Order: sequence, then C-alpha cells, then structure tokens
Amino acid sequence: MVLFFIFVIYNRGITLGDKENHVAGLHIAQIFYCFSFLMVFSLPLWLSQYRLTSYFARYKQAPIFIFFEFLIIAFFVRFFTVVHPFLLADNRHFTFYIWRKIINLRWYTKYLIIPIYHFSIYVVIQQLIANAFYFDAIQEIPFKNARDLPLKPTGISITALLGCIFLTIVPSPLFEPRYYIVPYIFFRLFVAVPYETFFIGEPISDITLRRLKCELSY
Repeated sequence: MVLFFIFVIYNRGITLGDKENHVAGLHIAQIFYCFSFLMVFSLPLWLSQYRLTSYFARYKQAPIFIFFEFLIIAFFVRFFTVVHPFLLADNRHFTFYIWRKIINLRWYTKYLIIPIYHFSIYVVIQQLIANAFYFDAIQEIPFKNARDLPLKPTGISITALLGCIFLTIVPSPLFEPRYYIVPYIFFRLFVAVPYETFFIGEPISDITLRRLKCELSY
C-alpha cells in the first residue's frame, strides 16, 4: 500500500500513459452497468420462478418504496452518467453499439431501462444475502479452526465487497465491461448454487448439477 501511494505521488496520478483521457470522476452509473453485468452472467444461478415471484411481490407490498427507488436511480442516471469521448468515437468496441443502439437511442431510453437496473441490484444483493453466514450472539460457533469456516459472506464482507466495487469502478469515466470481470469473480466466489428449482413443481433432484451445467454452457 505504501509503494502504491508512492507510485501515485511520483506518477501524479494512477493512470499510465494517456492521463488526459483517463481522469477520475464520479461516474455512479457504472454501478448500474456493473450490476447488470453481474446479473446477466449469473443467470443460471438466480433464475427461478420463486425469485421472480418474490421480486414482483414487492411491487404490491411496498409500491411507494419501489417508486422512490426508481426516482433515486433516475437521479443518478440523469446527473452522474459520464459519456467518454472514446465511447462515442471508437466503433471497434461493442460498448459503442450498446450505448448508441440501446442506452442512448433516444433521450428517454436511458430512463426506460431503469427497471433493469433496479432488478439487477435486487438480484445481486439477494444472492449475497441468501449465501450469508450469520453468527449467533449466544451459541458457540461450531468450528474449531478458522480454516473450517465456510467461504460465505457476512454483513461485513458484503459491505466491503460492495464498497470495493464502488471505489474501483465509479471513478472511471469509461463504460467498459472488462472493468466488471474482477468484481464478478469475487461475487461468484461468495455465491453458491441455490438448492431451488427453475420452476415451481419441477423435480428437485440433481438441481445443483443442472444449474452448474447451465452455468458452464452459458
């Protein structure tokens, strides 16, 4: 860490090479891009009729909270979306076409995909919470050695993971999916294959293997 700070001071920034086009900023929309990336590539893990039903049930149970959550996302999309010149000019990258044909097709399309951002946040957080390891304040921990602890997130590790993702991608002005690969790897390490069927009424036997096969082929 000391050597890193020495490098930043000596280099007058974290960027190697073209510093003018890689200036750190506050690109909060990166969180929505990153969570959508995590949602898409973890599809074989979370996809189930129960998960979809529980998500849409929130619209009936807490419509006011859903409305304000949408407003918060819209606020960050409106005021904290950075459009890098490379994104507009470099047609060698598929993000150029994602931005041009989907996100910025019309002035209002970036707001139409807010439900996707909202759902992706729900999916990522729920997967982490569902795999969380909870410590009991009274009962003794049933592990003799620290190495026997399961590789599961706790409240602290979930907060640390989300904080590290935020600090890593938000300062970057460029919309680039390769920035989300490392967050996905850490996210996947904490998420186990859920023991639930894709559809209600489907046989539960070998569901873990089926999900892993889907993930491998996916």
